[in-house]
Amino acid sequence: MSTTRWPASRIVGVVLAVVVGVPFLWVLVSVFVSRLHFGPDPHGYVLIFGTFACLIFGLLTAIALPWAFPLSARPRAFVWSFVGYAVIAAALIVMLVTA
Repeated sequence: MSTTRWPASRIVGVVLAVVVGVPFLWVLVSVFVSRLHFGPDPHGYVLIFGTFACLIFGLLTAIALPWAFPLSARPRAFVWSFVGYAVIAAALIVMLVTA
């Protein structure tokens, strides 16, 4: 059993990633459900305001998530985090514009 300690930056990264990531995922699912017309959103407010909230929460998650990785893996984690954010942001904008 290893007794290595996590540095404070990793602990803060995990906490921030969870605190910002959970609302991000919740709003993302709400937007997808609204876009696919499965939810009770006749006027599209969840799609409109949820897209903007999701873009903000997603950016904060993309910034916070790589800090949860070890120092040697952080540069790669930042790249993949922002690539994932760019793909999700593009999909959200396409869903908003084509609604």
